[in-house]
Amino acid sequence: MHNPFQEKIDEHEDDVDYIQRALKGDAAALEALILRHQSWIFNIALNMTGDIHRAEDVTQEILIIIIS
Repeated sequence: MHNPFQEKIDEHEDDVDYIQRALKGDAAALEALILRHQSWIFNIALNMTGDIHRAEDVTQEILIIIIS
């Protein structure tokens, strides 16, 4: 039987692994994290700003802060 909650647990465990690897300088792990979460960040920014272009700018700024 399919358990949607298990997917979230697995994603969290993957994120922890990716974060640990990214902190050690693994660029592929950092890219995987960004690709996994950028649409989620964009959707929140879009809901807050109501403007696609501003949401893109906000998303970019947030990702820059995260990787800096």
